[in-house]
Amino acid sequence: KILMSLLVICLSWVYLGVEYRRIGGRSLMCVVGYMFVWSMLLSFACESCAGFSLHRIYVRASKHVGNADVFSEVVQCWWTVLTASISGSGLLLWVAGMTFVFDVPFDRFEPAQFLPFFYLGAASCYLLTGLAMMRIETRVRSF
Repeated sequence: KILMSLLVICLSWVYLGVEYRRIGGRSLMCVVGYMFVWSMLLSFACESCAGFSLHRIYVRASKHVGNADVFSEVVQCWWTVLTASISGSGLLLWVAGMTFVFDVPFDRFEPAQFLPFFYLGAASCYLLTGLAMMRIETRVRSF
Protein backbone atom coordinates (compact mmCIF):
# COMPACT_ATOMS: atom_id res chain seq x y z
CA LYS A 1 0.00 0.00 0.00
CA ILE A 2 2.92 2.33 0.68
CA LEU A 3 4.31 1.69 -2.81
CA MET A 4 0.88 2.38 -4.27
CA SER A 5 0.61 5.71 -2.49
CA LEU A 6 4.14 6.66 -3.61
CA LEU A 7 3.22 5.89 -7.21
CA VAL A 8 0.15 8.10 -7.00
CA ILE A 9 2.14 10.94 -5.45
CA CYS A 10 4.81 10.68 -8.15
CA LEU A 11 2.14 10.65 -10.83
CA SER A 12 0.54 13.80 -9.44
CA TRP A 13 3.91 15.59 -9.51
CA VAL A 14 4.44 14.46 -13.09
CA TYR A 15 1.04 15.82 -14.11
CA LEU A 16 1.83 19.11 -12.41
CA GLY A 17 5.22 19.34 -14.12
CA VAL A 18 3.79 18.54 -17.53
CA GLU A 19 1.10 21.15 -17.15
CA TYR A 20 3.73 23.89 -16.84
CA ARG A 21 6.39 22.49 -19.17
CA ARG A 22 6.13 22.66 -22.90
CA ILE A 23 8.51 21.56 -25.65
CA GLY A 24 8.24 23.46 -28.92
CA GLY A 25 4.85 24.85 -27.88
CA ARG A 26 3.40 21.37 -27.39
CA SER A 27 2.48 19.67 -24.17
CA LEU A 28 4.04 16.46 -22.95
CA MET A 29 0.67 14.72 -22.69
CA CYS A 30 1.88 11.65 -24.60
CA VAL A 31 4.56 11.08 -21.98
CA VAL A 32 2.06 11.64 -19.21
CA GLY A 33 -0.39 9.22 -20.82
CA TYR A 34 2.34 6.63 -21.09
CA MET A 35 3.29 7.07 -17.44
CA PHE A 36 -0.39 6.94 -16.47
CA VAL A 37 -0.86 3.58 -18.16
CA TRP A 38 2.26 2.19 -16.49
CA SER A 39 1.14 3.44 -13.08
CA MET A 40 -2.22 1.71 -13.54
CA LEU A 41 -0.52 -1.55 -14.53
CA LEU A 42 1.94 -1.31 -11.63
CA SER A 43 -0.94 -0.68 -9.22
CA PHE A 44 -2.47 -3.97 -10.37
CA ALA A 45 0.82 -5.72 -9.62
CA CYS A 46 0.93 -4.13 -6.14
CA GLU A 47 -2.64 -5.19 -5.41
CA SER A 48 -1.82 -8.73 -6.56
CA CYS A 49 1.11 -8.82 -4.14
CA ALA A 50 -1.21 -7.64 -1.37
CA GLY A 51 -3.62 -10.46 -2.21
CA PHE A 52 -0.82 -13.01 -2.10
CA SER A 53 0.34 -11.72 1.28
CA LEU A 54 -3.21 -12.09 2.61
CA HIS A 55 -3.22 -15.68 1.42
CA ARG A 56 0.04 -16.27 3.29
CA ILE A 57 -1.48 -14.73 6.43
CA TYR A 58 -4.38 -17.15 6.16
CA VAL A 59 -2.07 -20.15 5.72
CA ARG A 60 0.18 -19.18 8.64
CA ALA A 61 -2.74 -18.39 10.95
CA SER A 62 -4.40 -21.70 10.11
CA LYS A 63 -1.18 -23.59 10.83
CA HIS A 64 -0.64 -21.67 14.08
CA VAL A 65 -4.11 -22.48 15.39
CA GLY A 66 -4.10 -25.97 13.92
CA ASN A 67 -7.56 -25.72 12.39
CA ALA A 68 -8.46 -23.95 9.15
CA ASP A 69 -12.13 -23.66 10.14
CA VAL A 70 -11.40 -21.59 13.23
CA PHE A 71 -10.02 -18.83 11.01
CA SER A 72 -13.27 -18.44 9.11
CA GLU A 73 -15.27 -18.67 12.34
CA VAL A 74 -13.33 -15.81 13.90
CA VAL A 75 -13.23 -13.34 11.00
CA GLN A 76 -16.47 -14.54 9.36
CA CYS A 77 -17.32 -12.85 6.05
CA TRP A 78 -14.85 -9.99 6.53
CA TRP A 79 -11.96 -12.01 5.10
CA THR A 80 -13.90 -12.40 1.86
CA VAL A 81 -14.71 -8.68 1.83
CA LEU A 82 -11.03 -7.88 2.39
CA THR A 83 -9.69 -10.09 -0.38
CA ALA A 84 -12.45 -9.13 -2.82
CA SER A 85 -12.00 -5.41 -2.23
CA ILE A 86 -8.23 -5.57 -2.67
CA SER A 87 -8.66 -7.58 -5.86
CA GLY A 88 -11.42 -5.26 -7.04
CA SER A 89 -9.37 -2.11 -6.60
CA GLY A 90 -6.45 -3.58 -8.50
CA LEU A 91 -8.69 -4.85 -11.27
CA LEU A 92 -10.48 -1.52 -11.67
CA LEU A 93 -7.20 0.38 -11.92
CA TRP A 94 -5.90 -2.17 -14.42
CA VAL A 95 -9.03 -1.80 -16.56
CA ALA A 96 -8.61 1.99 -16.42
CA GLY A 97 -5.11 1.64 -17.82
CA MET A 98 -6.15 -0.88 -20.44
CA THR A 99 -8.91 1.35 -21.81
CA PHE A 100 -6.19 3.79 -22.79
CA VAL A 101 -3.98 1.09 -24.30
CA PHE A 102 -6.71 -0.36 -26.50
CA ASP A 103 -8.33 2.94 -27.44
CA VAL A 104 -9.31 3.38 -31.07
CA PRO A 105 -8.61 7.05 -31.88
CA PHE A 106 -11.57 7.71 -34.19
CA ASP A 107 -14.47 6.14 -32.32
CA ARG A 108 -17.02 7.73 -30.02
CA PHE A 109 -15.60 6.00 -26.93
CA GLU A 110 -13.22 8.27 -25.01
CA PRO A 111 -11.41 6.48 -22.15
CA ALA A 112 -10.95 9.68 -20.14
CA GLN A 113 -14.74 9.99 -19.80
CA PHE A 114 -14.91 6.73 -17.87
CA LEU A 115 -11.82 7.33 -15.73
CA PRO A 116 -13.74 8.94 -12.82
CA PHE A 117 -15.96 5.87 -12.57
CA PHE A 118 -12.96 3.54 -12.41
CA TYR A 119 -11.39 5.73 -9.72
CA LEU A 120 -14.67 5.88 -7.80
CA GLY A 121 -14.93 2.10 -7.91
CA ALA A 122 -11.32 1.69 -6.78
CA ALA A 123 -11.83 4.21 -3.98
CA SER A 124 -14.94 2.33 -2.85
CA CYS A 125 -12.93 -0.86 -2.79
CA TYR A 126 -10.23 0.87 -0.72
CA LEU A 127 -12.89 2.01 1.77
CA LEU A 128 -14.21 -1.55 2.01
CA THR A 129 -10.64 -2.76 2.55
CA GLY A 130 -10.20 -0.39 5.49
CA LEU A 131 -13.56 -1.35 6.98
CA ALA A 132 -12.79 -5.05 6.63
CA MET A 133 -9.37 -4.61 8.26
CA MET A 134 -10.92 -2.82 11.23
CA ARG A 135 -13.61 -5.47 11.66
CA ILE A 136 -11.08 -8.31 11.37
CA GLU A 137 -8.84 -6.70 13.96
CA THR A 138 -11.77 -6.27 16.34
CA ARG A 139 -12.85 -9.88 15.93
CA VAL A 140 -9.32 -11.27 16.30
CA ARG A 141 -8.72 -9.26 19.48
CA SER A 142 -11.99 -10.44 20.97
CA PHE A 143 -11.06 -14.07 20.15
